[in-house]
Order: sequence, then C-alpha cells, then structure tokens
Amino acid sequence: MHSQRIPPQRYFEQQNIPKIIPRAAHCMSFFYLREVVMSRNIKKARITRISKVKADRSLEERVTALEKQLTDMQAAMSCDLSMLSARITAIESLSR
Repeated sequence: MHSQRIPPQRYFEQQNIPKIIPRAAHCMSFFYLREVVMSRNIKKARITRISKVKADRSLEERVTALEKQLTDMQAAMSCDLSMLSARITAIESLSR
C-alpha cells in the first residue's frame, strides 16, 4: 500500500512540534512542493508524449528555481535561529 503524504503543516501539528520558527514549515513546504511538481511533470510528459528531453529540461528549470527558493528560505531561517539564540542567551543571563 502507498503511504499517504502528509502536508508539512499537518505533520508539525500531528507531531506537536512547537511553532517557534514558522519558516521551518515553509522549508518543509518547499520540499513537498518540489516532489509534487516533479511528480506532475513526469505524469504530464507520459500522458501527452512530450519528448523526454523537453520534459526533463522544463522539470530541471522548475526544480532549480525551487531549490534556489529553498536555499533563500534556509538562509533566512538560519538568521532567525541566530537571533533567537542570542535572545535566549540574553534572557538566561538576565535571570541569573
């Protein structure tokens, strides 16, 4: 049997993962979206009998664009993590 894919937002809810960093869900969404785009393009290429080279190029361009977006989101999330870490350290030092 196929295991059903759970959208990232639902996964976080089901695992009771705190939503401290909302961008983490966005990064997961990009991975999920990448899989959906790849799957749809492959199916579309088979159905319409588009030449394999054209389908692969189009797919490659979309995947490259999504990977760039993911890299940007990861950089932003890393920056947010650094800020949160600094804030936590400051709060801990004040409470001592």
